[in-house]
Amino acid sequence: MQPGKIDLFVDELIRLANELRYGGDYVKDKARVGMTTDLCNAWAMKTPHPEDYVDYLNLLRNTGHQLEDVASLNRTVVRAKDSSHRDKSDDRHTSTRKQRKERNGSGPRNPKPINPAPWSFRPPESEHAKAHKDIAQYNGGSH
Repeated sequence: MQPGKIDLFVDELIRLANELRYGGDYVKDKARVGMTTDLCNAWAMKTPHPEDYVDYLNLLRNTGHQLEDVASLNRTVVRAKDSSHRDKSDDRHTSTRKQRKERNGSGPRNPKPINPAPWSFRPPESEHAKAHKDIAQYNGGSH
């Protein structure tokens, strides 16, 4: 049996039981072997189990439908949480983008130093500048 396919599972058991003329405990055993873990756990909670295999299969079908309903509800709740989370995160990102735009409008955030192009020419430092370089540091940086 596959999750969410309780009707197909029970219908196939009934079809095979009728076709092969099986009944009673044999059909019940085949039903137990084919159950998913979730259905098996839910089925264990349903006690006592009917003696007649047709009633047994009908109760099994109803139990399977209850599990499918719970699984469907859980998927709906998870989707709702995911979409509300996405909405909130979208708002947060929109807010961040808006803040960046506002900052960028008022000036550069991290101005990069302008590197001279490799072909640009710098005149060599004059002898006067070389001689007075250290003096500017001692005078507090003024000339």
